[in-house]
Amino acid sequence: MQDIEDIYLGRWVHPSTGQVAPRAGVERIEIADSLEGADAELSRAAGIRGRVALVADPNSWETLGRRVSLALKGDGIDQVTVILDDPVHASEATAASLAVQLATVDSAIAVGAGAINDLVKIVTFRDGRDYVVFGTAPSMDGYTSPTASLTLESGLKVSVPAHSPRGVFLDLRVLAAAPGRMAAAGFGDCLSSSVARVDWWMSHRVLGTPFHDAPYEIMQKDASILLGHARGVGLRTRVAIGYL
Repeated sequence: MQDIEDIYLGRWVHPSTGQVAPRAGVERIEIADSLEGADAELSRAAGIRGRVALVADPNSWETLGRRVSLALKGDGIDQVTVILDDPVHASEATAASLAVQLATVDSAIAVGAGAINDLVKIVTFRDGRDYVVFGTAPSMDGYTSPTASLTLESGLKVSVPAHSPRGVFLDLRVLAAAPGRMAAAGFGDCLSSSVARVDWWMSHRVLGTPFHDAPYEIMQKDASILLGHARGVGLRTRVAIGYL
């Protein structure tokens, strides 16, 4: 976990070049056995201010959203609750609809996983507002990513420019309680990085695009540890889900 902290705090040094990486756009990352009781404090510390929209779907609302909402109210934070239809798809139409619902707020809190995070990420990126995310499942590796996955009308899923959340908060009790298929999906997402590396290298050789080994040097140690916890991921133990 030290590499994660060094990277987002701007302390990571490239082993080959000696260059220091710039600080990430994420202000705060918290991964803990439980974050209950700290929801409002963490949100404020990451820059959430003014009138806040709390965005969830019916499942993530019951899983974690209601708890976060009560914490915000207890802290005196003015909030608007937006419950999206289930299942949620990160499409351009859904993003446009969400943008209308978030028109009167200053910042946003996403409570969910892939689609919820991507939708709030896209909408807040387009008008420069801050957001944080409380994850509800270990189903993908894009919580901190400065890009988002958007499904086109054709059904094709593409990556679009966005921005990173100001805060990423992962309560392992919540993540470990998510359905097993979601843990399996996240594990598969991590495994796919090896294939992505080959695709990126082929693009470099065939099309002359830039290629960098640094992301894989960063991930190599943790990927080996994660593979050692594969059975635990299947059993959804908190330790294994924490590594995931």
